[in-house]
Amino acid sequence: VTPSGTSASALPTAPGEFLVQVSVTDANGCFEGAVFTTTVQDLPLVDAGADLTLCDQPIEEQLIGASPIGGIYSGSPAVAAEGWFNPAVSGTGQHVVVYTYTDPLTGCTAADSLVVEVVPPVFADAGPDAVSCLNGGALNLEAATGGTWTGGNAQAAAGLLDPIFGLVDPGLAGVGLHPYVLTLGSGTCLTRDTALVDVLALPALEVAATSAFCVNDTLVPLPDASPAGGQWSGAGWVPGSEPPAFDALIGAGVYDLAYTYTDEATGC
Repeated sequence: VTPSGTSASALPTAPGEFLVQVSVTDANGCFEGAVFTTTVQDLPLVDAGADLTLCDQPIEEQLIGASPIGGIYSGSPAVAAEGWFNPAVSGTGQHVVVYTYTDPLTGCTAADSLVVEVVPPVFADAGPDAVSCLNGGALNLEAATGGTWTGGNAQAAAGLLDPIFGLVDPGLAGVGLHPYVLTLGSGTCLTRDTALVDVLALPALEVAATSAFCVNDTLVPLPDASPAGGQWSGAGWVPGSEPPAFDALIGAGVYDLAYTYTDEATGC
């Protein structure tokens, strides 16, 4: 009761209906009393949701799991009333976020809190770029971190054989510079890095498709091949011959010879 006797306050410890009796005696000794019932409403049961860990990047995260729905978030400059949390605003460390809810039926308000821990992200590292000839065979991208690979364009995607191990077939990708993207993490911890694979064209070779010799022709020159400087191989070819020669004394038949040339500029 206040010193003037005009008001009174109470601190309820439990919800329910309570009978309140008030009596007043004035300066003249006159007495008056009254009895009334007051109702104490229960507070809403509020849960802010589970604590969580985010990464320090400018990627907003919607806080979820709070109940009842319809409350507001506060407690940190990094959180909006609707629950969007921006780690780039908060910076690293532990940050307390408060979820407050008011029951529309009773007008009673309660709150709960959660802790958002912001940590530095682990950045994806796709490793070095690579160069391969069109016929160089499958190669592994040498990522320095974990993650999942994707092709940065349609040609790169066509050449990606394994997105986990970064296995690439240059023959399927085709000639050109192809980006391969390594993605690590998710949400606010999502990072990406790119490795380039340069697939080089093969040298253009020209050689007669067929040649015919008689078995008594002995050594006969092989047809000119372009570019010059390559290497013949196969049955009937005479090693060390210059110009390259075929030994017709090998006997009648059909023989397959191959001409191989390596471009000094590309190694293909």
